[in-house]
Amino acid sequence: MSEQLQLRRGTAAQVAAFTGAQGEVVVDTTNNRLVIQDGTTAGGFAAAKLAEIVPAGGSGQVAALGIGTAADPANPLSVTADNVLFNELSASSGGTGDVRVKLNKAAATNTASLLYQDGFSGRAEIGLCGDDNFHFKVSPDGSTWSDALDIASSSGVVTATFGLVAASGLFNSTGTPLSLPGACQLYSTASGPNLLIVESYAATGPTPAYVGRGARGTAAAPSALQANDTLLAFGGRGYGATGFSSSNRTKINFAASQNWTDTAQGSYINFLVTANNTTTPAEAARFDQSGYLGVGTTTPQCSVDVNGLIRTASYTVTTLPAASSSLTGARAYVTDASSPTFLGTLTGGGSTKCPVFCDGSVWRAG
Repeated sequence: MSEQLQLRRGTAAQVAAFTGAQGEVVVDTTNNRLVIQDGTTAGGFAAAKLAEIVPAGGSGQVAALGIGTAADPANPLSVTADNVLFNELSASSGGTGDVRVKLNKAAATNTASLLYQDGFSGRAEIGLCGDDNFHFKVSPDGSTWSDALDIASSSGVVTATFGLVAASGLFNSTGTPLSLPGACQLYSTASGPNLLIVESYAATGPTPAYVGRGARGTAAAPSALQANDTLLAFGGRGYGATGFSSSNRTKINFAASQNWTDTAQGSYINFLVTANNTTTPAEAARFDQSGYLGVGTTTPQCSVDVNGLIRTASYTVTTLPAASSSLTGARAYVTDASSPTFLGTLTGGGSTKCPVFCDGSVWRAG
């Protein structure tokens, strides 16, 4: 005689209000579903029916699978867990020891990516986003996105749309951290010529430029520049007997010539060099806020102000450039003037050495 097992049963409403013993199984007669009780949770936990896991038609396909969570047709594979592990299949078990996760898209214009969310709102995305280049995208709110870094699939060229900042250092081609000078943000090392090229394209006047921006304060709370603060500097260092110089030995400095406001922003450029057998650079020349050039002085008083000797080119009278209006005021030095007189015109073939100037029509002694 056969045995019959009959479980406690009830409608969906009755089961939802029922709390059974731990491990007890009851039947929801409304949905034809087994429900497992834990002894404390009203309604227990409904078990999935085969039709919900394997779609009609068979083939062993799973329509939706939830691990640690309910299956979600919108996300056919849903996992709620602290960690997810994909482990390699070892060679001893018939595998290769490798492990890969593959994301395949239909065409170049589609997307295959990993999306990182905060409270189910996107904050970062990496992958092939709308083309075949590799993208690193970020968002503050899940709707406005910045394509921060792109790697071209055809060339490997990396484009940083919004720039790069290195807090402590960069790496060379072997992955070894570079020993950087203090506060260095960008570093490149190579044997042979080391170039930085800035390209620009425009329909009317390209402007390839290297721009410095300086402010006192902090990035979060900048404040106005003060007189002699640097806007931009280009410096040069070299290797001595035991190491690189600790600071610049030659320098071009772009600086504020006054305390800055939104309407007062004077500036100057100065040039520093280091004398032989010393290590301390000193200013050699500058263009001040008026455009005056000072050589050997930091306070030029006219268009060209030289604190020291000036040496001009040496000519004979016949080798002087032809006098013209474009040379008016030009000075030179001749070595063969014949009996020159002050402000007189010149005759060559003599032995007198004297300074000369062009009045726009002729060269005169003086």
